[in-house]
Amino acid sequence: PTFLLHSIGTGDFLLSCLVSVLAVGIFLSVLFFVAFKQREKRQMYEVTGVVVGILVVFTMLYFLNIIPPVPLSLKQIGIYHNLTKDAVTPGKIFTASYEAPAWYVFWRDTSGQFTFASEGDAYCFSAIFAPGDLSAPVVHQWEKYNTARGQWEVQSTYTFGISGGRAEGYRGYSTEGLSAGSWRCNVETRRGQLIGRISFTAVAGTSTALSTTEL
Repeated sequence: PTFLLHSIGTGDFLLSCLVSVLAVGIFLSVLFFVAFKQREKRQMYEVTGVVVGILVVFTMLYFLNIIPPVPLSLKQIGIYHNLTKDAVTPGKIFTASYEAPAWYVFWRDTSGQFTFASEGDAYCFSAIFAPGDLSAPVVHQWEKYNTARGQWEVQSTYTFGISGGRAEGYRGYSTEGLSAGSWRCNVETRRGQLIGRISFTAVAGTSTALSTTEL
């Protein structure tokens, strides 16, 4: 259903479950009448119970947001000081300035520390891969850690649509005014399924040297 309807969501998931149950049901019916011929009803009941059990478990995991939002995948994410559209360089969309991570932190595109002279904006940039013709809303959710309460608190939420088929992923960004503390930007589906996230620490002080890249 995802590839036929070109969307993801609760309706698509339930339709996928229905299609799966029908397919397995037809297979078990053929197996019952051709192979078992009513001689091994107990085994057929056991097989049916296993299928129903798997369906129930996966449905529970889906509505608890434990199952990742396949087929969406996060290809790139980073926190930047500035993003400007680049109309000169072919094939590039943004020119970005950022604090580079240490050389041994190879799994991050940007530093885990964001330095600002005063309260200012940070840009969360993400690239999400989606199959061709798939359209779905995506959410950037900014959270700050409340040390007094010992929990993450939502500061702002931005929603925008994506359209699949681009090899580099669908690019989008959101901005947030920062204050000192621990932050993270979550990339989620509209249902709250986590596609990916980036965490960092905002520090007030003299801004460090910034690197520049094209995204």
